[in-house]
Amino acid sequence: MDTTGAGFERTSGADDPFAAFSPAIAEAWQASFMASFPSHIVRALLANARETQLEAGRIFYRGAYHDQMAMLGLVADGLLRIYLLADNGRQVTLHYSERGSIVGAPALLLGGTQNDSDQAGQGWQMLGGRRIHGEALRDTLLLRLSPGQFLRLVQIGRASCRERV
Repeated sequence: MDTTGAGFERTSGADDPFAAFSPAIAEAWQASFMASFPSHIVRALLANARETQLEAGRIFYRGAYHDQMAMLGLVADGLLRIYLLADNGRQVTLHYSERGSIVGAPALLLGGTQNDSDQAGQGWQMLGGRRIHGEALRDTLLLRLSPGQFLRLVQIGRASCRERV
């Protein structure tokens, strides 16, 4: 098991954590910041992941009103638009997500890593979290990752870093 943080290298056969997914998923992973994750982190994140096909025009995210609504995904193919929806219906595009992009991480990192549940998500809500929406502009292949698993791994990594200091 690679615990050095040097990055994940794919293996073939039953040991390949990407074996259950389409080749586009593995290629997008290598194009993302997660390509440098150690193998035990990659395996943990992929254990509860699932591929989702989004049709062009589909709204796949409608804001997070609480931490249970958070989502995290890797764009394997296609194009997503993340936008802010004002009360008057006006839409302001925040960014576009293409192959290798991660969607949903800001909501998790701003709102999900705090210990006090009354404050969890407060920073995200101040940035308009419930008004953030996501739409597929083209047919898109998305790898949905478990937000809870991601946050647990962030906490483990944070604790590990504190021990080293």
